[in-house]
Amino acid sequence: MLPWLSAIATPAIESDDTSIGARIRARNVLYFDVAMARLNAQYGYRQSIDSRSSSYFTIGSTVLPITAGFLATGQSAITDCAIGLGALFLGFGFYLLLAVFYVWSFQYTGWDERPDMEQWQEISTQFTAEDLQRWLGDACVEAYRTNEPILEKTAGKSALALWSLFFEVVCLSVAVLVPIWPLEDQYLRSRRALALLALLGLRYRSLPERRRRLNHVIGLTTRHLRGGFEDVARLHRPRRPVVLGRLRLVLVGSHAGIS
Repeated sequence: MLPWLSAIATPAIESDDTSIGARIRARNVLYFDVAMARLNAQYGYRQSIDSRSSSYFTIGSTVLPITAGFLATGQSAITDCAIGLGALFLGFGFYLLLAVFYVWSFQYTGWDERPDMEQWQEISTQFTAEDLQRWLGDACVEAYRTNEPILEKTAGKSALALWSLFFEVVCLSVAVLVPIWPLEDQYLRSRRALALLALLGLRYRSLPERRRRLNHVIGLTTRHLRGGFEDVARLHRPRRPVVLGRLRLVLVGSHAGIS
């Protein structure tokens, strides 16, 4: 009876060992697949950041020479406009910042590209397939953890490149539009510039105080602009009523002298 009982029990033990081994292999396969998928997604995100940075630099490198060529054709009176010249130089400065952030975003210092080929060649002859799969999964997880902060810094550099492109486009647009602004009077132009500087120079304070100062500056700007418009209208007013008024005074004076 004992050999018969042992014969019955032995297959059950082997089947349990087989099921446990199958579960371990399935777990290792799932672990490796998830780790590899996350590492591939991380590398795809890196490529998308590089593509966006390249697009920003391409746009900035295209807008700047087009604007400079338009201003150099003589179609714009930018040489007589200090604001336009200042905006043009600022746009060039932001383009230089864009170039710096573009080059900086491609520097992946410390990027982990596991597994190392020499280490893989050595380990592949010492472990079984299940152990190698587990080792590869661990290598992918470690590489993901190492690369995540580097990728966040790279995304921040790409965002700075985008802001540099935005301010470059704004400055170049100002350089093109200010010289052809409808109001050619330098008096109004200087007052608008002073009002803009006052708005930009507001210091950070509490919200009610900041709102009060902002409303005060807006009111001053409105009164200055209204006064400028009145000055322009007074300069371009016909002089015929003034002559008629003087003639009327002369006639009244002469009539009074005669009487």
